[in-house]
Amino acid sequence: MPKDPYDVLGVPRDASAEDIKRAYREKAKALHPDKNPDDSEAEAEFKEVSAAYDLLKDPEKRQQFDNYGASGAGASPGFDFDEVFSRFFGGTRPAQEPRPMRGSNLSFPIELRLGEAILGCSKHIQYEHHVNCEKCGGAGAEEFVPCELCQGSGMSGQQRGAMFIRSPCRQCSGRGKTPKLICEACHGMGTKRKRESLRVNIPPGSHEGSIIRLRGKGNPGRYGGPSGDLGLKIVVRMPSPDDLTEAQRKLLEEL
Repeated sequence: MPKDPYDVLGVPRDASAEDIKRAYREKAKALHPDKNPDDSEAEAEFKEVSAAYDLLKDPEKRQQFDNYGASGAGASPGFDFDEVFSRFFGGTRPAQEPRPMRGSNLSFPIELRLGEAILGCSKHIQYEHHVNCEKCGGAGAEEFVPCELCQGSGMSGQQRGAMFIRSPCRQCSGRGKTPKLICEACHGMGTKRKRESLRVNIPPGSHEGSIIRLRGKGNPGRYGGPSGDLGLKIVVRMPSPDDLTEAQRKLLEEL
């Protein structure tokens, strides 16, 4: 659903023209493409801020939105925020990739002998996790084509009473494209399972239940997002009295 221009600028509905202008300048300055080169997300927000200001700075447009924009009751046919965006920038909003999503975390137990936990050690572990498919780079397809439902725009429209509401296309999730040729290597999943080997340093004084976190060693993110973490939960295997030397038994008594 189109964003409320007041929410975009972060001002109340009774904000003065000067307050609206001040909020626009602050946001536009922070999001300006010159300050955020190659940042498509900042560019999209900058355009939304500009379109919101274009609507609210005009008393007539603002009054029309205040009267009809929130509920749609009695609105003039075809009035919506996306149309303001289109008039301001010339064209419709470009289709965009979904926001980057962080990969999921993984957790596995790692068993230590008591001495290893007390003194610290280096352990070799093996675990399975997902990695991005090398053939398709995690996209799940080798080739994409424009979405047939939205004709590549990434947006679809729905008439609700007198309002025409635009929202991300349900078929392509706003990307404007759909797979033409599914990746054979990962069968369209975008990831494959891989068995990994790691050497982990266990710090001295590790105790039962403590967690050693390895950043970025979990499952991969989506749409350019970072990988999750790998958490190793310490499990201390207590020795039986028969396994201990006399010196070790005395050390345990002192502890």
